Amino acid sequence: MYFLLGGIIFILICFPVIYAATLVWVKQYTSPRWIIVLFPFVWLIGEWVRTWLWTGFPYYQLGFAFVDTPLAGFAPLGGELAVTLSVLVSVSLLAGSFIFKANKTRIAMLSTLLIIWAGGAQLRTMDWGTVGERPLKIRLVHGSPDQLKKTKRYYTIDTIKQYLAYSEVLPQPDLVIWPESSIAMELRRVYHYLKEGA
Repeated sequence: MYFLLGGIIFILICFPVIYAATLVWVKQYTSPRWIIVLFPFVWLIGEWVRTWLWTGFPYYQLGFAFVDTPLAGFAPLGGELAVTLSVLVSVSLLAGSFIFKANKTRIAMLSTLLIIWAGGAQLRTMDWGTVGERPLKIRLVHGSPDQLKKTKRYYTIDTIKQYLAYSEVLPQPDLVIWPESSIAMELRRVYHYLKEGA
């Protein structure tokens, strides 16, 4: 268990190192101006790769840290990656305003930074959907399974039964949501248990 956790942490640490190494390599062939332009896109591509590599590794992505800021307004346009891009572009513009000496360049960068944050704040005020005739009733189910036992077949079956019992409590909701790791086994191996409980 600790070996797996350490492996996951190591993999997540490697991604920013790869971004930095890529930019250091590019720096040999171009000017600092291009590094500021490339930085957001190198990081964003890396974050996108993490969302599908090894069946998905989107943990601790940058955009999640900004859900309570004006930049969260970009989420309806492109999800977490749109928020991440707005953060990265903001960082590049702020860094550029310190690196470049020309006042016109600095003013342009800081103005663009202000526009991004003001635009995000404006997007947060917009209504992106319509309210239905009645509220949707949702039930979030979390059985807090023992992490050391959850991959064992007998325990997985007991966990499924527990989750089904929680899901069937009256009054019935319109939608029941289980955690992504609630079934720690291939679906084909436990499908009949789910089908019986459906």
